[in-house]
Amino acid sequence: MEFANYYSSPDPWNPEVRSPQPKQDKIEGDLSVARVGTTVTEGQGAGGTFRETLTNAMRLGARRVELALQAAGAQPRVGVESYGKQMRQDIRELAKVNKVKIHSVHSPTQVGNISGLGRNGFSDEQREQEINEVKKAINFAADVSEGGTSIVVHTGEYPRNISDVNAYEGETGYKFEGYPGEEEKKVFSLVDERTGQVIKSIRKDIPMTIPKWKKNNKGEYVDENGNPVSDINDMVPETDEDGAVKFKEAHWNDIEDETRSYNMLLQRMKKEGKEIPFKKTHISPAEYAYFSTLDAQEKSAQGWADYHRSNAMQEKDRLENIDKIYPHATEEEKNKIRERAKISIKSSKETAMGQEMQAREIRNVKRHVIPVDEYAKEKSLRSLAELGIFAYQEEKQKKLKEPLFIAPENIFPEMGYGSHPAELMELVKQSRNKMVELLTKPKIPASSSFKKNGERKLVDNPYYRPGLSEGQARKLAKDHIKATFDTQHLGMWFRYFDKQGKEFSSEQERMEEFNKWYQDWVEKLQKEDVIGNVHMVDGIGRGHSHLPVGQGKHPVKTAIHKLMEMGYEGNISSEGHGEGNVRQIVQSWNELGSPIYGAELGPGGAGRMDTWTNVHQSYFDKIQSPYFVVGNYAPSNDWKLWTETPLE
Repeated sequence: MEFANYYSSPDPWNPEVRSPQPKQDKIEGDLSVARVGTTVTEGQGAGGTFRETLTNAMRLGARRVELALQAAGAQPRVGVESYGKQMRQDIRELAKVNKVKIHSVHSPTQVGNISGLGRNGFSDEQREQEINEVKKAINFAADVSEGGTSIVVHTGEYPRNISDVNAYEGETGYKFEGYPGEEEKKVFSLVDERTGQVIKSIRKDIPMTIPKWKKNNKGEYVDENGNPVSDINDMVPETDEDGAVKFKEAHWNDIEDETRSYNMLLQRMKKEGKEIPFKKTHISPAEYAYFSTLDAQEKSAQGWADYHRSNAMQEKDRLENIDKIYPHATEEEKNKIRERAKISIKSSKETAMGQEMQAREIRNVKRHVIPVDEYAKEKSLRSLAELGIFAYQEEKQKKLKEPLFIAPENIFPEMGYGSHPAELMELVKQSRNKMVELLTKPKIPASSSFKKNGERKLVDNPYYRPGLSEGQARKLAKDHIKATFDTQHLGMWFRYFDKQGKEFSSEQERMEEFNKWYQDWVEKLQKEDVIGNVHMVDGIGRGHSHLPVGQGKHPVKTAIHKLMEMGYEGNISSEGHGEGNVRQIVQSWNELGSPIYGAELGPGGAGRMDTWTNVHQSYFDKIQSPYFVVGNYAPSNDWKLWTETPLE
């Protein structure tokens, strides 16, 4: 069954007498009706299964469609695995016969990250569950499309402060803040890489007590004689006249200073070939703050271990020399002394062992505690790389014409890492590198198996492709990992936007400045060649919405035209369903100036392209309805008016 569509609309009437055409905006690139698609979902509220909602989209004239999956169990007959082989084939053939491209499949929005982040930290079980959901979507896309299909997954890889993104802004003066004073109250989280548990959160505005270490004017730790030390254990605290250690209340700037000195010492230790208590020679201020606490606990535990070990040795010596020490004691008195000494030796040894274990465990913890961004990024990059390989395998197995590709999407700013365009670029580019590594390296680091020094063990790589060159692997990675750029989610950064040294006179002025920032990042994304899919949505700026293009306050139209001008060739779907599924696509075509093909031949045989501005809700740019009807619309000649006046 093939539906009538606006792409091949009937020619206008009376072609030789046309009203003057309004001047249209210049359209950069191809923004035809066949180029801009729409998103449909499934379920009772959406109008049924994808077979029904896809049909409805085609009747509206859509030539490209994104299928947005819902979570299984939310409603009857919903979820990717509620579609059997016959239903999947029906969807594929329905699209094919009507020349509609299923160019994107959106994994369920309940998949909020692929790092394994859950309520209680990170876990491999949670990560596997998320990856499995995305693999279902990839498999579905391979069954219902002919390739060139993005499989969208949301990114909220780990929590971070809104103001952390200011590091991406360089010298622009633009800044973002989650709430007044956030920059001074930042929270830094640390993770035990062995378990994935968040074990400590450091608040930037809360001072901590640390010893005052002796330093020279270069910031290097020195010994009693003023010589730079070459071991952490040789650091010397300052003391007062009575020999008591001096302490100070360290604020964040003090922590940063101490971190610089500590890193210099770690680098000196590495240079001299000494054992470093960590796996790296550069730690963050948050790590230093936590390690300072652990150092105090370790020294205390080690001190007590040494004390009780010494006490046990003294008691043992007393026991062995009891006759010399107590020459005048009776045998009964000596036996009592022996019993007490044995008890003391046993107790001291046990206490020393317990304190030594505690000190060693603290040292072990320090080898495996890392910032949350280091831990989560590694997991996310590995997940994207694995999914890119899975998409490639499905594409080859189903003999698709174009690649399937995994497409992480920038989600809400509050959801964490991946929502800022710089983070989205980093995710795509680094996961491509990870995919190259998986395809070309016979051995890779284990996910949770470590050597004694804290380094990961190397294990056989199940993704290794012998004979595949690095260049071939990079081409595969670029084809199978691309970004989904959501225009409205980018606009949500307006809520936190400001500019240093500028007082905005009105909300409108602030929005105008923000839209410059918005447009700058659109161009950067395209220059980096990471976008493969666009969710085209408008919004007001302070929250999440799904408005059609032109109904919000962001330069979505300008952004789309700029992408096309810069050579963007990927997918575009209107997600502006906030005003109904008709306006979702028709309003977008209208706003973008998408032309409708017409075979009209005007004077001189010149063809022309109608636009939605002239057609939608009008009489094909006329101010009145046509004065005659033709073809199948004309009534039968078997019936006439009493005057016998021809109806045409």
